[in-house]
Amino acid sequence: MPPFPYDVCDKADTKASSLSLVRYKGNDYSVPAAYGHRDVQVRADVYEVVISCEAEQIARRGRSYETLASALHEAADTIEDVYEPCLIQEGFIQRTPRGRMATDSAFEHPGVSRKTGMVKSPELPLG
Repeated sequence: MPPFPYDVCDKADTKASSLSLVRYKGNDYSVPAAYGHRDVQVRADVYEVVISCEAEQIARRGRSYETLASALHEAADTIEDVYEPCLIQEGFIQRTPRGRMATDSAFEHPGVSRKTGMVKSPELPLG
């Protein structure tokens, strides 16, 4: 165990645009106009995106699932209203105070690596 808890989130350094927008994972999040053209840090968990400039938090926005919805050819509301309840009911994810978390059952699903969350490539028979 690490000596102190660590953040379970994705972190990225980027720059706010001239329109005071920060692009993260294909979605734009607004920041105050004073931060246009400035370097910012993005911390994103399942529920929200927190944008900081130096040590100051400048924006906190709900996570947008437009990109995922687009890839699935579904409305973003469908992801939260249809898929999420099914995944919770099947025991693959759970809601916690820190956000949505994958359960052990999700990683026991055949072909999914617990370390990376990526699907393992099938082993080819030797011979």
